[in-house]
Amino acid sequence: MEYNPFAARYAELKQNVSLAEDEKNKWCQKIEWYNRFNGNDASSSLWATKRESSSLDKLLKVIDSKSCDKKAKVEDLEKSARPGPDPRYWLSTKRRAAKVELEGAKKEVAQLQERRNSLDQKIQEMKNLIDKQQTDLDRYRNFDHLEAEATIKALTVQIEQLNAEIEEVMPLNDRVDRQLMEPLTELNKLKQRKKELEADIDIANNLEQRLSSEQNTIQKKKIHNECSNRFGESKPTKVIRDKQEELKSVNRNIEKLHDRLCLISARVARVITELVIDGNNLCYQHQIFIGLAALQIVAQRLSSEFKVVIVFDASIRVLLQLRDRDITARFGGAVKVHIVSSRNKADETVLDAAAGTSAYVISNDRFRDYPDKPAVRDKRLIRHEILNGRVFIHDLNVAEDILTAD
Repeated sequence: MEYNPFAARYAELKQNVSLAEDEKNKWCQKIEWYNRFNGNDASSSLWATKRESSSLDKLLKVIDSKSCDKKAKVEDLEKSARPGPDPRYWLSTKRRAAKVELEGAKKEVAQLQERRNSLDQKIQEMKNLIDKQQTDLDRYRNFDHLEAEATIKALTVQIEQLNAEIEEVMPLNDRVDRQLMEPLTELNKLKQRKKELEADIDIANNLEQRLSSEQNTIQKKKIHNECSNRFGESKPTKVIRDKQEELKSVNRNIEKLHDRLCLISARVARVITELVIDGNNLCYQHQIFIGLAALQIVAQRLSSEFKVVIVFDASIRVLLQLRDRDITARFGGAVKVHIVSSRNKADETVLDAAAGTSAYVISNDRFRDYPDKPAVRDKRLIRHEILNGRVFIHDLNVAEDILTAD
């Protein structure tokens, strides 16, 4: 199973770029061929080849005519060279002359046939050449240079767009691969162990079946020894029981790792460009006000990757005994800080600030009074934890020591 939600898209983009580049190269080669091709020379060569082919056809007809005459003469000479019914003709000078002339005529027929075969091969080669020359010439005459250039331009734009998307997807794909690497490695180890256990159980079952069907005590002892040598335990039933217990444990761990990988996949599949932090919410640890320490380190950590907005309700001024500009100054220029007007709570402002589909809220408040707000409706709420001097936002892979904050 592929757990990385970006892997399929990344692979598809890479393949599409490769296909588009191949297609572009083909069109570039077509234009290069067209520019090299000389239409006038090709036309002249075609007519010259046709004339030569026509001459060879005529020569072939002449050879066929001569061959036909020679074959007829061979038939006549064969009659003359036969012994015939008159014994006086068998040794006659006329018959001897006919036999000699017959041999010569047969050689001439063979020579003519050889010439014909050679000429026939040349004619076929000429026809093949004519077909190629005609195909090339038709291809040249029918080639639309403007269409080819337009296609190359369109493919160039397509490749640029695909590469731009690859530049966006690649870091996401790589980031997810890094997050999945450790649990995937462990999952593969467990799956391998599962195969080993299943194979061991099959072997132990086979030993137990042999043991049950064996009557000879000596043979039973051999089976127990075989089991002991294989597993360090002579009783197949105990091996089966122990291996099955371990297999149950391995299956449970595989299921847990699968769930963990699915959770990681679901988290990273979200497209987050902006984080709206419920500022007051992150200033408390177990209902104890701890100031800005956790919030500062979280904002510093996340602002390098996302647009970060912190929204405080009006009570923060009293809690910190600071003016708005002093509170804002604690977070530097990379983070936008907003403090709502007096006597107003920040909940609605936080949710309205995260109305965009790629904006998420960091808060432990469930905002049950605002089910219609897009961030609540679409479940774009991320929880945090503060424990033993550390702040955790698991969905964003944040685990920071609060004491490191200035």
